Amino acid sequence: MKPGRKRSFDREEALDKAMRLFWKGGYSGTSLSELTTGLGINKPSLYAAFGNKEHLFKLALAYYQEKYTTPRYATLTEPRTDPLPIRLNRFLHTIAETISDPEMPLGCLYVNSSCETGAKDMTSGIIEEIFSVKKESMQYFINVLKEEQTLGNLPQKTDVDAMSNYLMTVLFGMGVLAKNGSTLADLEPVIKIAVDSLFPDN
Repeated sequence: MKPGRKRSFDREEALDKAMRLFWKGGYSGTSLSELTTGLGINKPSLYAAFGNKEHLFKLALAYYQEKYTTPRYATLTEPRTDPLPIRLNRFLHTIAETISDPEMPLGCLYVNSSCETGAKDMTSGIIEEIFSVKKESMQYFINVLKEEQTLGNLPQKTDVDAMSNYLMTVLFGMGVLAKNGSTLADLEPVIKIAVDSLFPDN
């Protein structure tokens, strides 16, 4: 009887596991041994597949954005037939659902990582990567809101930069609250207040 074939290495599955480990423990709080154990590979295999811990984290952060951030950001623009306040509420709600899901690591990988940028082992490369995500998110909000102004869905007098910064602040705040145990039910009133404060006439 032939021995069973050894299961081939699934790079995406391993990356998903690494993402969840970093999501839960942060960059500094996730050791190399935890990564190798969680991924079911030894250190040489990890280095061969992903490079060092820093590079693996960058890959995990990009994977997180692709799998969780980008699809949820799309709800801010689609469908265009929905009023902007409804789309904004839906966007914030989908984020809140993700970061408070008890079946997933709590909080947001990006927000959790941002809160530990002062840690001794956070390299300049990691910090730059985290800050670049913030810059991209800010620019996304700015672009969307400027387009809404062009379409007449947002008053021309609206300070788009300030509004984008406000949305980033709300996201960060919800991420920290979720990491500390706030549930979706706890975050829903925050979302309502945020949307009502931006669109008091709706």
